Amino acid sequence: MLHNFSQVAREIDYDSKAIFKDIGNTLAQGVWEHFVVLVNETAQYTGTTAASWNLSMGGDQSVREQPKRTKKTALQKGHQAAVGIAVGHNFKSLVDITEKYKYSAVVIENHALGAERSESGPLRDVNSPTGAFAKFQMNLANATFEIIRSRNR
Repeated sequence: MLHNFSQVAREIDYDSKAIFKDIGNTLAQGVWEHFVVLVNETAQYTGTTAASWNLSMGGDQSVREQPKRTKKTALQKGHQAAVGIAVGHNFKSLVDITEKYKYSAVVIENHALGAERSESGPLRDVNSPTGAFAKFQMNLANATFEIIRSRNR
């Protein structure tokens, strides 16, 4: 027995367009909103860990090294220099998620050397508490996404 859900979705959709596009758009937007919070809540010193978060379809192990810092010039979570680098690098993933979520895994990863310490500590007081990724996972697991309809009937 075979059931082609894609064909059924196309048949019930008023515009003869698959509802999968709407689901992909919704998924991309929902994951993106949580991803931006994750990047903003990641502890920073040089900014490498925050800048190196990757959101992709299937995986991206790139690391975006940031300049060395001293205690005096060290960054703290939410510093927009590193956050902007991560956001800029990953924005293209929204299109990939919309188009490819049906047959590829949405992967969030960080391969910077400081990623583990950023998550579990010890951290400077300005970066506490730890656990930005654990919080991200919990928030995403409990998230409810409302379907975005971008077209008229």
